[in-house]
Amino acid sequence: MENNLQPADYEAKFKECDERFDAIFHLTTAASKIIDSDLTIIKVNKALTDLLGFTSEELVGTKIMEYACEENKHHWHELQDAMWDNGVADFKLDACIKKKDGTVAWVHVTTIAFKQNGVSYAFTILDDFTDWKKLQESERRLGMALKYSKMAVWELD
Repeated sequence: MENNLQPADYEAKFKECDERFDAIFHLTTAASKIIDSDLTIIKVNKALTDLLGFTSEELVGTKIMEYACEENKHHWHELQDAMWDNGVADFKLDACIKKKDGTVAWVHVTTIAFKQNGVSYAFTILDDFTDWKKLQESERRLGMALKYSKMAVWELD
């Protein structure tokens, strides 16, 4: 099969693909961002700004480490080493990130490497599991309280 596409055709196809990606990226309800090799945030979607409480203007150009909880920063360094130093195509981690209001969000992070115009980037999806984490902590505290109390009284309506 002979390929009759001209350079202008390739450019049009690339532009069409790029526009489709942008539409999906911005309209999805999954909190997503694009980062570069030094973990600078290049692009964010509305779901991520909703999750963290920052505007896109506040996030773009900053580094992930500014939002990482201290105890989880090493995970982000592992991601950076794996993807950019060792060529791993995808990476998963669980981490807490600081929100604008001072609270934290616990997220499952899935990051996929890609290249555009010869430059390496990564597409990251953050799946919020903060409520599950809070439930887990509440169950732990209840278990401790019951363990250390001699008697628990339950009242049913």
